[in-house]
Amino acid sequence: MSLAHLKGGEDALVADVLAMSGPVLIAWEHEAIPGIVNRITGNTTTCPQQWPDDRFDLVCVLDQASQTGNWELTQVVQLLLPGDSDTIIPQPT
Repeated sequence: MSLAHLKGGEDALVADVLAMSGPVLIAWEHEAIPGIVNRITGNTTTCPQQWPDDRFDLVCVLDQASQTGNWELTQVVQLLLPGDSDTIIPQPT
């Protein structure tokens, strides 16, 4: 299934994603990633709140624990291109 959402439609995007079962891939502008993750997790502590303008080299994976329902974010560095960073974006403190 493919859904189309426009910039500014993050609330509808998250509502559609949370209504789905199984893995979901979201491709979005990096500036909006913290807000999307915040909506999914219901907090501002799971995801870095400041996304560097030069970071396009990692994938964020959200997993929901079946027992608690809590969301966990894992940043996966890609190291596919010269100049890609081997570090994650620091989590909020």
